[in-house]
Amino acid sequence: MVAMAKFLCTCGAVVRVSGDIPNPFEWLLISDVKYDEFTGPVDAQELYGEMTHAFRCDACGRLWVYWNGLGEPPAEYSPGSGCLHMSLPRNSPALDEDALAARTAVVRGASLDEVARLLVEDRGLEPIPAVKALRSGAEVRLLTAKEAVHRNLPDRIRLEAEQLWDETATGREVPPGI
Repeated sequence: MVAMAKFLCTCGAVVRVSGDIPNPFEWLLISDVKYDEFTGPVDAQELYGEMTHAFRCDACGRLWVYWNGLGEPPAEYSPGSGCLHMSLPRNSPALDEDALAARTAVVRGASLDEVARLLVEDRGLEPIPAVKALRSGAEVRLLTAKEAVHRNLPDRIRLEAEQLWDETATGREVPPGI
């Protein structure tokens, strides 16, 4: 979800990104360090350009913060729940589309197995890209992500992967179907 004239909050209410100026639902954020870089007479437009845009849902109080600019998905903050990381602040590594889908599913309460199925079945990822997306999106260890994806592979692919692993571990080829 990128900035547009309006969008639907998780609670179902409409959050308006444009309209009245000043927008009663828009908040402008700036770090203390960045603010202290301004001294003497300050150009309002320059200061505005350094600010991060956030929008508050009037119905539920969620904040949608555009840490990476209005052209990127916002982070969702829910009162009482903390950050429901849907994107990361600028100084963090960016998530690719698949990892962001994994992060969003985890934030919404999906188990690792459910996220693995989402990546493999719904998004059509091969095992290795699915493991990478699950690892970075869910912030789990590589082995944990591999095991979750492996458990949720279609039977044929899972059996082929196990056969390949057996061949690699033993140094001998295993006949198909065993």
